[in-house]
This record gives sequence, C-alpha cells and structure tokens, in this order.
Amino acid sequence: MHIELVPLKKVGVFIFNDDIRNYSDYGLKIERSLDKTGWDTYRLEKDGVVIHTENNLIVSIACYNYCYLKNQNVINMKVGDFVNLNKVYPDLNQTDTIFLNEEEYPHIVYEFETLGMQIWVKKGVIDTVFCAPLIEE
Repeated sequence: MHIELVPLKKVGVFIFNDDIRNYSDYGLKIERSLDKTGWDTYRLEKDGVVIHTENNLIVSIACYNYCYLKNQNVINMKVGDFVNLNKVYPDLNQTDTIFLNEEEYPHIVYEFETLGMQIWVKKGVIDTVFCAPLIEE
C-alpha cells in the first residue's frame, strides 16, 4: 500500500474521524485499549502503520516504514531536509527528548501543528511519524 499523507485529512486510505469498521477488508490486527486513553489500536503490520481509534473513529495514525509527503518518503529523511521540503518549522515549545527501552541515543520529538504531524528523530533522521486531524477547539 502507498502511504501518502494528506495533512490533517488522511494517511493512505485511512481518513481521520472515519469509522475504523469501514476498513475491515485491510486485515487490521486489533488491540483493545487497556490504558486511560481508551483508544483501541489497529495494526497494518506489513506496512508499519498503527491506527488509534476512540469510539471506533480514527484519531491518530503512526507510520514506521513509509509516509509519503510531496512524493517523498519522510521516514529515514534528515530532519533538515524535511523542514526544507515542507517550508515549515517545528513548534520549539513542544519539542521533547525521549529515551526508549534503554537506548543509548534519544528520540527528539518535534511538533508540526500546521501539518498535524509529530516526527520522532533519532541521530538526525526521522524514525517515526505520528499524524492527526485538525482539532477544532
């Protein structure tokens, strides 16, 4: 599957705020929520896509293998190339440093609110992309 991000709207065929039951033909593996978010998780293992739902509606999508934006896979892209390609800068007030599972090098997490994206960067390269819809406040 080609995993193209349309910022704030969809990732691949998965449309934000759409009912996950509309995607039963995709062989998604479900994990029911056991945490306080109440979000269930659906995995498309071969494509490295993880979909989070709340009350069956798609609220967030994580991409681990592929995430195309402007015909470029941003996974394994240098963070500087990502900024130049998209002409956007992260919200530096929402930048985090996270160590996972005893890792020697941390992930630097950048928020790009105008794209509805959070990118996880390790050693200067994008490792994971989290995508979300526009949130009306």
